[in-house]
Amino acid sequence: MEFQNENENNDNNFNNNPDEKLYECDCGCGLSFQEGNGLGFRIMVGPDDVIQESKLCGMDWNDYIPAGPSDTWGELMELFENMARDHPNDRVWAHLEAYVERRRDFDERTWLDYVYVN
Repeated sequence: MEFQNENENNDNNFNNNPDEKLYECDCGCGLSFQEGNGLGFRIMVGPDDVIQESKLCGMDWNDYIPAGPSDTWGELMELFENMARDHPNDRVWAHLEAYVERRRDFDERTWLDYVYVN
């Protein structure tokens, strides 16, 4: 699978801060993440913390997952599924598509709580 490169230099802006660690995702998406000071996003489904990701290098999660449009677990899974289908070369959706496999872990109507998006 070939992925588009949203920002060819997405890691360069983060290499000068020794307090932040970079890692390359091993799911095959090819994204780089910044660990340390910033959490990318966390979504709670009921009392469970089910989706938590580190900050993307060179991109922001809220460009992809804005709080509000997906108010329930089912709506969020539909968003991931539809975007991965409609944008198969976008690395972010390829990374998030794995959550669709967990779609039945929670009732589709369970309300989401977007704890943090940066």
